[in-house]
Amino acid sequence: MKPGRNDPCPCGSGKKYKHCCLAASANASESPADLRWRRLRRLLDGYPPLMLRFVQDLYGPTAIDEAWRAFMLWDEGAFEPDERQLQLFMPWFFHCWSPDPGDTAVRDPALRDVAPTQAYLARRGRSLDPLLRTYLDACTKAPLSFHEVLRCDPGRGARLRDVMTGQEVEVTERSASRHLQRGDMVFGQVAEIGGLALLEASCPFAIPPYHKTAVVELRARISSAGDRIASDALRRLRFRDA
Repeated sequence: MKPGRNDPCPCGSGKKYKHCCLAASANASESPADLRWRRLRRLLDGYPPLMLRFVQDLYGPTAIDEAWRAFMLWDEGAFEPDERQLQLFMPWFFHCWSPDPGDTAVRDPALRDVAPTQAYLARRGRSLDPLLRTYLDACTKAPLSFHEVLRCDPGRGARLRDVMTGQEVEVTERSASRHLQRGDMVFGQVAEIGGLALLEASCPFAIPPYHKTAVVELRARISSAGDRIASDALRRLRFRDA
């Protein structure tokens, strides 16, 4: 007779069947990367509001408005994004933005040029799960870039190539991969930890292939400018959800 979920496991471990062999059999077909992905997604649940409170307490209530103006290339005023913009803006705000030393209301000079996630790791990193700590650290180091879809496995992930560097990577992405096709581009970060790569801070829609020439042109402008990236080059990239 098959044991019930709450019965003692027949293997003799002393655990309930649902916490022992039943769980093991359910996960048997998953790779170590899949299991690590599931664990990381659980750790990230509830992280954004926790991080937002941390930023408001440490950087001050005006930090998000400063970041929003920088994100919008100084075209907008107070923070008023729609739901689609939040998907890209909030991770960028946490991992990439830092107060401009020459124009900020953040009072603590030690926080200038320091991204909120870096400050969070410095102050609370020791209390975090090691997997979450490693992932957040990877997010602070991963550049925002355009990634071309070379292959897609809907519901599981995709193989992406960074249009700027040519680097290829297998990304685990359950949701966005359902809507991607070969040749599409996505804008965002690829954070890699221990053989697992995830798409972070991504644009909420795929960029159609016919926009690739604009990205290649931007790459040429950046290459010719060295460390300088002119704002007019960025302003030329106006992608619409097609």
